Amino acid sequence: MERRLLVTGFLAALGAAVGAAAAPLLSFLATTVANVSLPAGRIGYFFDPTAFAVVGAIGIPALAWLLMRTVPLWRAVVEPTVGGALGLLLALASIPLVELPLIFQPLLILAGTVGAALRLRRAHQPVLASAAASDRISPAS
Repeated sequence: MERRLLVTGFLAALGAAVGAAAAPLLSFLATTVANVSLPAGRIGYFFDPTAFAVVGAIGIPALAWLLMRTVPLWRAVVEPTVGGALGLLLALASIPLVELPLIFQPLLILAGTVGAALRLRRAHQPVLASAAASDRISPAS
C-alpha cells in the first residue's frame, strides 16, 4: 500500500509539473493556430498554468491507475499530454466550423487525452493474455 501511495504522489507531482509547463506552450500554439493578429510578443489565448497543474495532478494519476497500469511511467505522462495538446489544436482549428465551440472544445481535448491513454493500454497489454491464448491452441499430433 505504501508503494502505491508513493507512485500516486509521484504521478500527481509529475502531472502538475507537466501541466504547468504545457500551459505557456499551448497558449503560444493556440494563438498561432487561431491566427490571432496581435502586436509582437502578445498572446491572444492564455491558459493558466495553475489550472493546468491541477488538472495534471488529478488527471495523470487517475488515467495511469485506471487505464495504464502496465505502461512505463514516462509514457503514461507524456503521451496523454501530447494527445490533449493535439485535441486542443484540433478544437481551436474547428472554432469557425462548430456552432457551440465552448462545449465542443473540452470534449476534443478530453478525447485526445483519453484516446492516447487507451492506445497505450492496448499497446502494453500484459504478456499473460497472449500466453493464455496460445495455451488454448493444441499442437497437431
